[in-house]
Amino acid sequence: MSLISNIRAGTLNVSLWRNEENGLMSAKLEKSYKKDDSWETTQYLNKNDLLACARLLQKTYDRILQVEDADRTARRMNEKWNKQLTQDFAGKKE
Repeated sequence: MSLISNIRAGTLNVSLWRNEENGLMSAKLEKSYKKDDSWETTQYLNKNDLLACARLLQKTYDRILQVEDADRTARRMNEKWNKQLTQDFAGKKE
C-alpha cells in the first residue's frame, strides 16, 4: 500500500491509500487526542465529530475521483505516446 494523501479537519484525519497490486484505493479515518504529554489516535467518534467526519469523507471521495481521473488521463497519454512511437518506428524501418 502506498499513501496517496492525508486529508485533515481539526483532530480528524483520513489517510488515502492505494493498493499497488490492483490499484484500488482505501481510506483510514482516525481522530487524534492528547493523553498526558503525547498524542494518541482512536477510531471512536463522539456526536460532535460526526458532521465534520461526514464532510471530511466527502472531501476524501472527491480526492479519489480526482486521482482516478488523473490516472485515466495518464493512461490515455501513454497509449497515445506509444502509438506515435510505434508509427514513427514503423516508418523508419521502411
